[in-house]
Amino acid sequence: MKRKYNKLVWREVVFQRPFEVDEIFNLLTHLSGLTRRKQIVWEVRGNGKGKIRYLLGLEETDEIKIKKIFNSHAISLSFSNSTIAKRKDMTLTKELKITYRNLALKTTDITSMTRACLSAMASLTKNEEMCLQVIVGASSPPKPANTDNLVDPSVTVWQIICGNLPPISPENKQLLKEKQKYSQFQSVVRLGIASGSFKREQELIQLMLSSLRILESSGARISLKSTKNSLLGHAHTPWHYPLRLSARELGCFWLTPFDSEELPGVSSVTPKLNLPPLWLKSRAPRAFGCTVTGGSHNDIKELAISEQSALQHTVLTAPTGSGKSNILLTLSLEDCKAGRSVLLIDPKTDLVNDLLERLPEHRKNDVVVIDPSSHFPVGFNPFSLIDTGVSPELVADSILSVFKDIFKDNWGIRSQDVLSNALLTLAKTKNASLVMLTPLLTDKKYRDKILKDIQDPLGVEPFWQSFENLSSGEKSQLIAPVLNKTRQFLLLPQLRNTICQLNSKFVLTDLFYKRKIILVKLNKGVIGSETAKLIGSLLVGLTWTFALKRAEIKPEKRHFISIIIDELQDYLRLPTDLSDALSQSRGLGIGLTLSHQYRHQLSPEIKAGIDANCKNKICFGLEMDDAKQMANLSDGLTALDFYKLPRYHLYANLLIDGKMTGWLSGKSYPPIKPIREMTEIYNQSMQNYGRESKEIEAEFMELLGFNDQKKDSKPIKDIGRKKRKTT
Repeated sequence: MKRKYNKLVWREVVFQRPFEVDEIFNLLTHLSGLTRRKQIVWEVRGNGKGKIRYLLGLEETDEIKIKKIFNSHAISLSFSNSTIAKRKDMTLTKELKITYRNLALKTTDITSMTRACLSAMASLTKNEEMCLQVIVGASSPPKPANTDNLVDPSVTVWQIICGNLPPISPENKQLLKEKQKYSQFQSVVRLGIASGSFKREQELIQLMLSSLRILESSGARISLKSTKNSLLGHAHTPWHYPLRLSARELGCFWLTPFDSEELPGVSSVTPKLNLPPLWLKSRAPRAFGCTVTGGSHNDIKELAISEQSALQHTVLTAPTGSGKSNILLTLSLEDCKAGRSVLLIDPKTDLVNDLLERLPEHRKNDVVVIDPSSHFPVGFNPFSLIDTGVSPELVADSILSVFKDIFKDNWGIRSQDVLSNALLTLAKTKNASLVMLTPLLTDKKYRDKILKDIQDPLGVEPFWQSFENLSSGEKSQLIAPVLNKTRQFLLLPQLRNTICQLNSKFVLTDLFYKRKIILVKLNKGVIGSETAKLIGSLLVGLTWTFALKRAEIKPEKRHFISIIIDELQDYLRLPTDLSDALSQSRGLGIGLTLSHQYRHQLSPEIKAGIDANCKNKICFGLEMDDAKQMANLSDGLTALDFYKLPRYHLYANLLIDGKMTGWLSGKSYPPIKPIREMTEIYNQSMQNYGRESKEIEAEFMELLGFNDQKKDSKPIKDIGRKKRKTT
């Protein structure tokens, strides 16, 4: 074996805990069979930051072979792909000595010794560093120990002169057999300290020595001798190795973080550190975070969901304050930068505001902000989709499915029958609006005015004929369950001014044809929970209804549309089964990014659809009930792993380049700095697409005939008590 290195390369080794200590012993036994390798350098370094690193130095020509040996055992680990930053020089270096080196050390105490050594390294203060260096030379196989006629290794010089040689003791005989039972390695062990104080150096050296002495047996003693600092710094290989260590003894000096106990300076067992696959690229478009490797910053890789992968849909599960909004902001911002169509539904408004502050300049004119609380609201009319070629039946069914889902606790056969016919009637009426729904059911003159232009003898006409044959009491009883739902369109100005506008400047089809960025602010505390649900659900449902027309377009011409829904349980209401919709939308060029706080918010059907069809799954620190469910869906992670994730840290299972990464550890990126005030684009959107509330209200008055009633009506005189005339 050569003593000089041709080209020594350093790699940082990151262990994925937990693993058994026997796997380290097996690895070293396997390594002993690689006889044509050159020397290996193993270093354990601790610093003042309380972090412990494991460095592997080896000849460049041996790297592939040795890495294969490491990876062939049941220890999940990673190697840095780039050279380690400059190793700090030591100011005091000692070399390990073992008396009676043919006798085995007490390797059964490896747990106590490892904990003590790592604790000493983790106790360093600022600008201090400690290094335990083990140089592994040539190896030899196990051999039987012949203990017959052996002299005890503790014999003194005087006993040799006098010829009084004591036989080996039973204890030492057992230690000798133990040593020879395993593969042997020529070795040198050095201990280095870097500190600005001589007194502190001596203190740390004694602390480490006392920790290493836990391995001492009745025959083998450990001590230190001085040596040059440069020997450790250059990983110098001696011509004569002072130690001969068995595979088990060598494994003790490597100080690896085995088992599942908490150890100082190394990553915790929970949450488990899941390393990225080797094929994962360092850079990728549409990145939202990075991997957590526990090693060098050079090994960090980006976590990204490409446009192609986004078509397989994404779901985020995270309680409030965990960092979920950062990912939604990053993904939506990346889509905007790339010129894609975006529909973002935000139940808190902060996400929309943050996006407006960071939107690139070239997309400013593409923004449409739908804010029901505004005095200059941007509206949309569900029935306007009919003018774009969507069938009236499909539009009516889409609206009905939203009503049915929102009011499912008070939904019956009568509500279904009345609403389905009423909505289909409006869908077949020119210039219809949802604000017409209540007078259609309650006002006969208004109803006759609408029905005179309806030609549907096999559809809605029979319903209205039977409706007119009912008495007033029967009509009231029939429509009462419906009116308590539809009156909201007249009672709530935020609702009617948003989804009932007749002459809206914005058309939902702009999302598909003009690549608009539609940002929907649905603050429940301002507009009310039911209003927010109705507006958000109608937008999602109608977007899906029109998306079905994309089947008529050639696949290569279907540009990507990103739909991002926060609090999906409130707004994801489709006129079809969710699993079918998610599966079908991939081919239509639509990628959904869905987020929610807790899994119990989702119905069993939605939960099953998401678990099966959302290939990209991201979880932050979860409540224990959710953590248990996600642990059942993951391989190798426990409920405690999901439960103990720190803020902004996550587990992600992503589809990248057609392959699943498996659950890996990551951290979300912080948002970029704002470049403007959000009001700049907000006001521009209101000016381009909004209408003044007074103008909208006047339009409703005209539509419902209130202005005509005022003209026809005469003022009533002599109301109230009359003064008695006197004679």
